[in-house]
Order: sequence, then C-alpha cells, then structure tokens
Amino acid sequence: MVRTDERGLITGFVIRMVLGLVIAGVVLFDLGAVAVNFFSVDQTAGSVAEAIAEQIATNELDPSDPRAVRKEARKLAKEDGAKLIEFEASSSSVTIKLEKEAPTLIVKRVPAFRDWGRATAEARASGT
Repeated sequence: MVRTDERGLITGFVIRMVLGLVIAGVVLFDLGAVAVNFFSVDQTAGSVAEAIAEQIATNELDPSDPRAVRKEARKLAKEDGAKLIEFEASSSSVTIKLEKEAPTLIVKRVPAFRDWGRATAEARASGT
C-alpha cells in the first residue's frame, strides 16, 4: 500500500482561494466606492447650491460680492469632500459645478483608471 501526501495540493488550493477572494474584495470595494461617489456628488452639488441660494435670499450673502459667495460655496463643498469647479450667482439663482474623488484603493493609483474615480455634477437652485 502506497500513501500519498496531499498537503501540498490542499495548501496551494487554499492560498489561491484566499488570494482570489482578496482580489475580488478589493475590486468590489473600488466599484462600490466609485458608484457611491457618482451618486453622492450630485446630492452634494444640490445641497450646496440650495444652501447658497437660501443664504442669498435671506440676505446673509450679497450676490454682488462674488468673492464672499464663492468662499462660502467652497467651504460648504469642502465639508462634503468635494471641490468647487465653477460657480455663478445672481440675486435669483445659483449654479454650482463640483468634483469629487472616490476613496478607492486601486482606481486612484492606476493612471488609466484614475478618471473613473472622479465624478462631477452641476446643480442650480433658485432663492425663495
């Protein structure tokens, strides 16, 4: 009777399975982060535009002073992890364009995929 040692086969299989699960987990994490970022930047742009429009409507901000209004918009965007790209305000409406980068593990480090992690959104709000 010949005995065979199968420990090497099982160990190799377990290592490949663990590595496969780790890689799949990182890919799923990055995909989830990109998807959440894509939808949250739109919500952030809307809330910043509405907040600025409300402050203009209640005379907390003067639309004739674009530096002060831009500074407040930049501050509100930064609180939500976004970057103010474009901004336009008048006494009746506010238009804001924001950019937000997803907190990924792989996408932000690979130049070919880097743009996938950035999402932009534009929002307009009117003062009440």
